[in-house]
Amino acid sequence: MEPQNTPVSKKAEKEASIEPKLTKEYVELSRQYGMNSIYLKEILILRQRGLNNKEIAQQTGISPTTIGAYMDKLNTLDRKEVLRITVLALVAVAGLAVVKGLLGDVS
Repeated sequence: MEPQNTPVSKKAEKEASIEPKLTKEYVELSRQYGMNSIYLKEILILRQRGLNNKEIAQQTGISPTTIGAYMDKLNTLDRKEVLRITVLALVAVAGLAVVKGLLGDVS
């Protein structure tokens, strides 16, 4: 059976090319602030769910000291930068389509 060529919309094609760029931007941004991108992603997601540092440490194996240090670094940034990092982390985890679904189409 021959695979069918399904036409892809220009918008979907554009979003597919943007997602890796946003993920790369997130990784570079987390490095810029001296944070491990994987740890930061887990901390942000679990913090958003309402977990405290101790609970995050229990679920992830990341030390409470590291979690506290990351939160301290985030607290020194302005809200726009923290939001930017959080959205980029969500794109890295869930993909652009999921994040746009959560936020609504802001383009």
